[in-house]
Amino acid sequence: SYHDGKGGDSVTAVKHWRRFCGEAAPDGSYVRALEWNATRAERLDEEYLVMRFACWLVVEVGVQPSTAEGYVSTVQAWHARRFGCRLAGGMPMARLKALYKGMTAAQGGVRPKKKRLGLKPRQLARLMAQLLGEGSALEANWRACCSVGFCGLLRGAELGVASGEAWAASTGVSRADVAFRRREGREEAVIMMRPRKQGARKTQQGKQVPVLLTSGGKFLDPVKALKELFVRDPVPEHERAATPLFRGMDGKAFSTARVRGVVKKLVELDGGDAKLYGAHSLRIGGATAALAAGVSALVIKAMGRWGSDVFELSLIHI
Repeated sequence: SYHDGKGGDSVTAVKHWRRFCGEAAPDGSYVRALEWNATRAERLDEEYLVMRFACWLVVEVGVQPSTAEGYVSTVQAWHARRFGCRLAGGMPMARLKALYKGMTAAQGGVRPKKKRLGLKPRQLARLMAQLLGEGSALEANWRACCSVGFCGLLRGAELGVASGEAWAASTGVSRADVAFRRREGREEAVIMMRPRKQGARKTQQGKQVPVLLTSGGKFLDPVKALKELFVRDPVPEHERAATPLFRGMDGKAFSTARVRGVVKKLVELDGGDAKLYGAHSLRIGGATAALAAGVSALVIKAMGRWGSDVFELSLIHI
């Protein structure tokens, strides 16, 4: 929790908490430490503030009640770590638990996740040729980003950085994290990365997970796209560790929102409904294409760094 020197201050749940308290807390402070002899009324007021935070997450931020519950739990642990005490003076907050159930019931049960469709390899190759075929450095970044995201089953947060966050060499993929090699007559690229949203692996430090990409694809060749990127947008070797793998001409890493926007633009070019596509459509499309090509579900699960079998449910509905 403290390896980055921030004690978890930068996680999404804590960012939401700090923003909410700045707007809604009586004193505007996100530090809610009560004295040991605080009255019951004071503790109930603090519980009510946390309940309002949970409602704000669902109504204003738009998350599901179950997600709000997870965010509040994260803030609880962070507050205890940073300030030595839990929210509401450590009281059980029974009303908060009832609130989650009530919000779920008010939505008619568990709200279905937003539908997302995957791109097809032939479709993606054709659209990139149309939209990103001029050969500029920026286009080379986007061709490599889309090809690697599709073939490497990368999440949007692994291709770019979340809005409001800054790219960091310790967690983001850099040019130095890519190695090319030739094995059994085929060109390969290995990208070392630190996965996002990986359950138990969240506690692992450093880039310990390799993403293996091979050349020679019928429609997409991520190795060729990466090599073209290194030619079109060269970076001195001593600067590669501090350079995002995929970046704009301002030198900054692509944001997840920009990746999402490019995918939507590609879909619109093909006459599709952009609302059904996003950055995750690359990952969905890659997994679906692998399944259609006869790759076993177990291998796809390992490739995609899934910690559960939930990916099988996603593929069934595509």
